[in-house]
Amino acid sequence: MVRVFVILAKVAVLILILRMPAMQTMLQDAQRVATDWLFALNKLPEQQALEDLKLTTSPLHASMRPFQQHYLDELLQSKDNVKHFYAYYCQGADMNPYIYGSSKTYLCDEISKTPLLTKL
Repeated sequence: MVRVFVILAKVAVLILILRMPAMQTMLQDAQRVATDWLFALNKLPEQQALEDLKLTTSPLHASMRPFQQHYLDELLQSKDNVKHFYAYYCQGADMNPYIYGSSKTYLCDEISKTPLLTKL
């Protein structure tokens, strides 16, 4: 019977400690940090694929004019940008004012080789 009271007292103390404002703040901070880590780990394959695409398109980047380079840099910032470009300019019939001709063909071919078009 004494053990039951000791266990209940420990549980009550634990509940009181966990409900303290300072402890709530600490637990919220720990949750925020863990969430940020998990989000970063989730984005890691996408970022790696974007970096690989930047490396494979670096010869194209070097041969472009500055405004085209800026456009390509913006394009290769996110998976959504790449998917949008591929859908409209590689698969669709839209004309891109910045990347066209053999440059567009090369870029579309390199994008199609990446896992960015599939779910990472």
